Amino acid sequence: GVSTATVIARGTETLTFTGGMDTDSGTFRYAGDGNGSSDTRTLTINASTNVSYFGLTINDPNATPANRDVFATSGSLTVNGALTTTSGTLNAATAANTIDANGSVSIGASGILTAPASTGATAFTVAGNWTNSGTFTNSSGQVTFDGGSQSLSGATTFYALTKAVSSNATLTLASSVEQKVTNDLALTATAGNLLTIASSGVPAAQLTLTAGGTQTISNVSVSNNDASGTGGVLPYSGVTLVARNTSTNGGSNTNWQFGAATFTWDGSTSTDWNTVSNWDLGIVPASADTVIIPSGPANQPALSTDVVVANLTINDAASLTLAGKN
Repeated sequence: GVSTATVIARGTETLTFTGGMDTDSGTFRYAGDGNGSSDTRTLTINASTNVSYFGLTINDPNATPANRDVFATSGSLTVNGALTTTSGTLNAATAANTIDANGSVSIGASGILTAPASTGATAFTVAGNWTNSGTFTNSSGQVTFDGGSQSLSGATTFYALTKAVSSNATLTLASSVEQKVTNDLALTATAGNLLTIASSGVPAAQLTLTAGGTQTISNVSVSNNDASGTGGVLPYSGVTLVARNTSTNGGSNTNWQFGAATFTWDGSTSTDWNTVSNWDLGIVPASADTVIIPSGPANQPALSTDVVVANLTINDAASLTLAGKN
């Protein structure tokens, strides 16, 4: 085991622990070999690349960034304490890799963290707070925040971001800092157990879903949040975020809609009405919504199930194929 000590490793050693690896205390700090060039080292303990630590820090002190070593995963990485990249790179880029961070994740100004390239729910899980002052490469993968109340600070671009809770919790976003999601945003809770989305102060925190992204937001309470993507300046570049079910508007929000919304068909993917990526807001309209079908998209909508909306406008030269549905 490691006990409460900090073990400093170069990454070239053969690490064998006859009593098993202690994942309840202690920190491993990988510092590189200092040979004047960048080398890639695969994290390996007891001859296995499925590795677990309590604390893990990547900190190659080489003064030349290009000469700092890369520490790569080749399987599962579990960190029960703090996961920190201070200087140098932690690379988990392939789809087969996973990161299970049961504490905080911190990327320092000279640190690089490359995420697993998977959109699976367990690809990259974070139970603690997220701090990014360096470089995060999302690898078109999903980050799932699976703790209770958590915070995100430092501008970060996620491909897919998910947080789901079954009891009251708060997701605190840093004031005036943008958290950007380029593919899928899912923030969900249950009725009577809301997920509160709050800013750490003023001005508002920024949560942006870029055009073409999809969303699932339900049972949230939102305040002091700017989803415009432009700092509130028209025209907005971010997709309007639509909070469903028992969601509440806590005030001082920009580019958020609570309850009913207006949707425009864009047919980006197919003719299927029920495909989320065919709608400008990245979500399928519900019974209280207003729908506009313009003539421009080559893919005009077709129903595969019965649909109910509050208002429907079909522009000249546009069409809606009922296919026996209504």
